[in-house]
Amino acid sequence: MDTPIGSGPYRIGPVNFGKDITYVRDPNYWARDLPVRKGTANFDRIVVKIYKDNTARLEALKAGEFDLMLFFSAGDWARRVNGKRFATGELVKTEFRNKLPAGFQSYVLNTRRPLLKDLRVRRALGLAFDYEWMNSHLFYGAYQRVQGLFGNTRCETQGEPTPAELALLDPWRAQLPEATFGPMVQPPVTQDPMALREHLRLAQQLLKEAGWEVKDGVLRNAQGEPVVLEYMDSSEGGMRTIFSWQRNLARLGITLNYRSVDFALYQQRLQKFDFDITTIAFQGTNNPGQEFADLFGSQAADQEDSATSPG
Repeated sequence: MDTPIGSGPYRIGPVNFGKDITYVRDPNYWARDLPVRKGTANFDRIVVKIYKDNTARLEALKAGEFDLMLFFSAGDWARRVNGKRFATGELVKTEFRNKLPAGFQSYVLNTRRPLLKDLRVRRALGLAFDYEWMNSHLFYGAYQRVQGLFGNTRCETQGEPTPAELALLDPWRAQLPEATFGPMVQPPVTQDPMALREHLRLAQQLLKEAGWEVKDGVLRNAQGEPVVLEYMDSSEGGMRTIFSWQRNLARLGITLNYRSVDFALYQQRLQKFDFDITTIAFQGTNNPGQEFADLFGSQAADQEDSATSPG
């Protein structure tokens, strides 16, 4: 309960623990006259109200108990942000466009698992993922497909490599996949009703090349071992997002089990790389740096508690 030492423009004011906290502008703020701080910290008091229940928080906004709320649920944004105060204009529902690094949330496949080491198997799993159906039926068309690590920045990948990029890549041509030097890889698209069927046929062919064939409705290897994968999440709500993926994988003879665990166990299993598939949100950046060596570099791949989740 001790007030932390800080150097910002606000100090902690009255606090109702578990209910709200008030920040009061510091008239003696040391940087108030610096050019980089001019025009900022304009509110004398900022009150942050604490709600432990999402439904109660949304209803409190509609009742006018506070002024601003960020939304991270496409369902809430599309269906529940309405009411009298929105109709009268007292509350305004809008999206703010920006040029901040978008970051991305992605399904992560643990390539330390023998089954997932094979690129053909991973491609087959991706071909069975119907993003367009999920975005339309679950997220009201609000999501955009990830096109690279640096979305919404000048480093975002588009089209073919430029001559300057090719010049940087060329010394490593022997170590890099040939696709690196061609057009940007596009994820499978299923807007055409027949596209998913074709994707599943291609996935079946890739799995057969990798040594897996359907026997008695189950995908098995030469030793008769079935393909059973586990999707781990710390939220029970994740089940609805992978339902269509489970259904499509079942058509290939693959079993994808859903496992919901508490966050402490989820974190522990991530640190020890004890999972098959999970989902992780990656922070965006304008300036790619050393953090990506830790996220995707091979040197950290076998070091427990590193950020190299995929392997």
